[in-house]
Amino acid sequence: MNFTKSELEMLYQYAAPTKEETLTGLKEIVPVLQGYDLAGMERFLPETRHMVTVDILNSDSPVGFPGERYRFFLSDESYKNARASEKRGEIRIRNHAAVMAGKLYPDKKPPAQEQ
Repeated sequence: MNFTKSELEMLYQYAAPTKEETLTGLKEIVPVLQGYDLAGMERFLPETRHMVTVDILNSDSPVGFPGERYRFFLSDESYKNARASEKRGEIRIRNHAAVMAGKLYPDKKPPAQEQ
């Protein structure tokens, strides 16, 4: 495996005496995403209308444990349930994209305010 200079610098920055400590350092900057794969079949199901990336905030969440991050492809009804779960403080929806025939249409972010 060949690494570029910048990739090696990143690895050396988080290198630690043990593998576990190195992985912990890397997880701080690269969160592990669980759930559906971007190329998974769920994305192409006819009822799929939404893709969301969520952070699990507490143990009352219907999926996962606090601190975990998931990607889901959802129907309209499931998306309503996710929004309700967010209002209850169980999850935080980080990203949303509309899905049509497997194509993703990310929500447009408002322009950054100038300071």
